[in-house]
Amino acid sequence: MTETDLITADGSSENVELPQTVTKDISTPAEADAPNGTSTAETAPTADVASGDRPASLSTMVLPELRALAKEVGVEGASGMRKSELVAAIRERRGESNGRPHAATGSDAPPADSAESHVRRAHQQLSASHVDSAESEFRAALALDPKNASAHRGLADIARRHGDLEEAVTQLEASLQSRDSAVVRVTLARIYLEQKKPDQARAEVQHALKLEPNYAEAKELLDHLQSRKPSGATP
Repeated sequence: MTETDLITADGSSENVELPQTVTKDISTPAEADAPNGTSTAETAPTADVASGDRPASLSTMVLPELRALAKEVGVEGASGMRKSELVAAIRERRGESNGRPHAATGSDAPPADSAESHVRRAHQQLSASHVDSAESEFRAALALDPKNASAHRGLADIARRHGDLEEAVTQLEASLQSRDSAVVRVTLARIYLEQKKPDQARAEVQHALKLEPNYAEAKELLDHLQSRKPSGATP
């Protein structure tokens, strides 16, 4: 074999190996951006996990989760509420509107001295067991908006904690004048039972069921009342 043949053979060898070398050394843009050479396919699950760590919105939560959260924030009668009622009640207790906290900055935040802001701060104080401060905030809300149903319900809750059932009834009735609610009527019925007024309690529960026929807690309370002897009946 001549030197010319050897050179030709060597050149052919280089031509065969060259595509393999180029393929090995060149990375795609996605691989180059990935840390430590990790491919995009390997990093994608991590992004999914991170996004899964974000708190779920109320609208995506299932009923058991919503009921547990409602109980945590102090919503009464959560066991008989439908999903939409639970979401609305939780947002009200949190001081939220349209799914957004009132503490948001910019145009979403209510005026600092609005009734809405006082109610929100009142619930925050109640959550921290600062009952006196909460009462002051609820009353400040009513000074700005005398028909604020949330403020009346808040004061009813505080009065009940203090054992002042008459004041609790007064505040709940004021709340109902502003906005009718099956939940409030059941709460009022329970107070009437504490006051040994079963007839008035029954009337409130029946009214609640007219508003919400499937309200489980109201049904249970009515069954309990129906099993009692009517007031004035002789033993």
